[in-house]
Order: sequence, then C-alpha cells, then structure tokens
Amino acid sequence: TDEQNAKATHYEATFDKGTVDVYTTINGVSKTDVEDFVNTANNAIKQEMAIIAAKNETVPDVILYQYTDGNIQIACSADANKSRGYAANDFYVTQLSIFENAALAQNAEPFNSMISPQQNPAGFETGIGIRHIANQDGQYMTATIANCPPLNVEKTVNGVANSSYAYYHYIGFSGTYKGQELGTDMGLLYSNKYKGWQPYMKVNQMGKRYMLWSDVPGITVVGCVEDQLGLAAYGMTSPITITAYKTIPGYNNGNNNGESKIRLTVKGTRISPLTQNVMCISEAGTGADVTVKWKALTTIAGSPNIPAGSNSMAPRIEMNYSNVKIGTKNATWNNDDYDFTLIRSRITSQGSGYIKGKVNFS
Repeated sequence: TDEQNAKATHYEATFDKGTVDVYTTINGVSKTDVEDFVNTANNAIKQEMAIIAAKNETVPDVILYQYTDGNIQIACSADANKSRGYAANDFYVTQLSIFENAALAQNAEPFNSMISPQQNPAGFETGIGIRHIANQDGQYMTATIANCPPLNVEKTVNGVANSSYAYYHYIGFSGTYKGQELGTDMGLLYSNKYKGWQPYMKVNQMGKRYMLWSDVPGITVVGCVEDQLGLAAYGMTSPITITAYKTIPGYNNGNNNGESKIRLTVKGTRISPLTQNVMCISEAGTGADVTVKWKALTTIAGSPNIPAGSNSMAPRIEMNYSNVKIGTKNATWNNDDYDFTLIRSRITSQGSGYIKGKVNFS
C-alpha cells in the first residue's frame, strides 16, 4: 500500500525487461535478494503467459502475484505497458513490495463479516455442500465457474444475517507428503464487502498452514494486501477460471528449476474498476510430486446452524462447473469414493468435464 511504501526502503531491481521499483520494510534485505524476488514473480508470470499462448486464450489486462516463504511476502502487479514498446501479450512486473507477514496482517479485513470463516481452515466441516472426487491424478486441475452466485445473501433468518455465512466454489487435492497429511482448497470465496468473488487459498502441508487472509496464530498469510488481491473481486455472472497446481517449478538463477510451489491461478472479470481477465497468481508451500485425490466443492460454511432450505429465505448456492480438466483430460467423477460427500445438497448432473448441483435448496 502507499502507506507501507512510505515507510519502506526503495530499490530499483533489474530483470529481463529492465528495472522495477521495489519497496521493503525488512531490515537486511540485500539487492541480490530483491532481484531474486522480482525474477521469481516474473518467472511465474511467464509460466502463466506460456499456458495462455498454448491454449490460445484471451490475454489478461492485469496480473497480480502473491508469494510467501513463511517470513517474507511478495506482492506485485504486472501489465502490458505499450509505452515501453512491449508486445501486446508481453507482461512485466510494474512494482513489487516485500513485507513481513505480521505487518501485512494488520490489513487483513477485506471481507468485513467474511473474515471469520476465512480464518477457519476447517471450512466444509463447519457447513453444508457438495464435495466430489475425481478419478484421475495430474499436475493440475482447472475448472470454469459461471453464473452461480450465493442466493438470499441480503436476507435475515431468525435474527442471523445470511451475509454472515461464507460461500465458496473451490477445487483442490488431498494426499500425503513425506509421511504427513497434505491438503489444499483453492478457488473462490464470496466477498460481502465487494459483492463479488475473491481468490481463496488454503494449504496444509508438513505441519504448516497457509491461507490468503487470516490473523489466527500459526497460519501463514499468503496474501492480504487489500489494494492488490483484495480489490480484485470478480463479477458474479461472467466466467471465472480457477486452476490449482500441486507442483510447478520455481525460479532459480534464470531457470525453471528452483524449489517447486503449490499454485492457485484465478482469471476473470474484475468488477471495479471493470477490468477483463484479471489474473491472480498465489503460491505457497512446497510443490508435491505425489499421487493425490482431486476434488471439486461448493459449500456454505461458518456455522453448524445454517437455516434449512425449506425456508424460502435460507442461504443457498448452485454449483456450476464446466471445462473441468486434470491435466489436459476431462475430469470424471468417482461416485464410490468414501470422500464423496453431500450435506443438504444434491448433484443435478455430472459427466466428463462438468458437474452441477444445488446446495440447501428444498
């Protein structure tokens, strides 16, 4: 933020597109460290742009990047600045900030009432919804969500506002890594403050817990710079694509052979200012090249006492996932898996590469 940058040390870092302004409040950060962070962000952006080119997808207007190693946070934005003479699809890092996570946590209220469920890594277990397991494994899972907003959010039932619950669409995976439990939830959380979808990420790995926004002790904050991800609320009707990677190579001295990361990428249309295809890239943990179970979920969480769907004013949400792929192949669904769960919900249709359902409808 501008306030943080005013108190920070300013550097000019060099990368393959020239120089970029970097601000940090961390003592003892060297110029080499700063340039490594810039190149880490630039490398991640290049990887995503290569995927866009390979799929012949629309080039985004803005890219936002978040990363943490548990102590230091990188927050940067990138765009295609024609004044620098770059090609239309050539992005560069425009500014980068490096802060301690503890300092960032002071800003961690982008959701108003939504902040409480965001703090709770249990998520699905405190609510209702659909959890469905895919048959395949692969490096990544991607899905497109469109026109499935939470309903009755403005209503109040028995004195409790429906806006106090948390509404999620997300994908992720579970398994074991180095003998310990590995689990991720990565996708979208409804923001009552911004009336749209915002990126959501939770990673449990090697005894550590990472989330995008949390002030709970013991949870590592991955991204809570409100003027970065916080204002990137995506619209409720236009398509949003989420991609979860269980492993993706990191930057190391100019090559894609650094320590791998778990990554979430979200692409969609930002509400305000109206911007096409804002891409959020969030990374945390250590990439896991192990067999995992991929899942797709739609949930309402935050309370064990969510009003029943028989009440016309009760909170509810539809699941509408299309173009669901694991790697390059359409996802198919395992109806016999023990982790296939419906709580006050139903799947209305499913097939190769898609799944639809209703949560808390009578």
